[in-house]
Amino acid sequence: MVTLPPIAMSIQEQPSKRRVCPQNSYTPNDVSMAPSLAIADQRSVIARKTKEDEELRKRNEELERELKESREREEIMMKELQKAWERLRVAEEGEERLCSQLGELEAESVHQARDYNARIIALMDQLSQAQAHLPLCDRQSPQTSVIF
Repeated sequence: MVTLPPIAMSIQEQPSKRRVCPQNSYTPNDVSMAPSLAIADQRSVIARKTKEDEELRKRNEELERELKESREREEIMMKELQKAWERLRVAEEGEERLCSQLGELEAESVHQARDYNARIIALMDQLSQAQAHLPLCDRQSPQTSVIF
């Protein structure tokens, strides 16, 4: 239902009076055009509001679409972040295992170095004892000579 603005209603409700204008004279039939002008104004207001409503609806749809896309991007980023955290956890566990293995290898190498050092000392002692016996052998048989 279309309601007329207060101005249009007041014109219709007024009794018909002959209005005289210096240039033209208007009859009551001429005054009846005012409501149609008011209706035309009202239609333009309605059209303008409809256009504004349409623009707002389109803007709202655009914002909703952007929000949906933003949430989808956020969800994708969260999945990528979880994958990165998982890769980080695996890398840290691998680093811990490698550090543990490296520690074990270092301990083994220290043990082997000590064994090697002890073996060298034992061989040096054997050599010293052998050299201590050599002069005795040289004194007993002058024909034997050792070349180093």
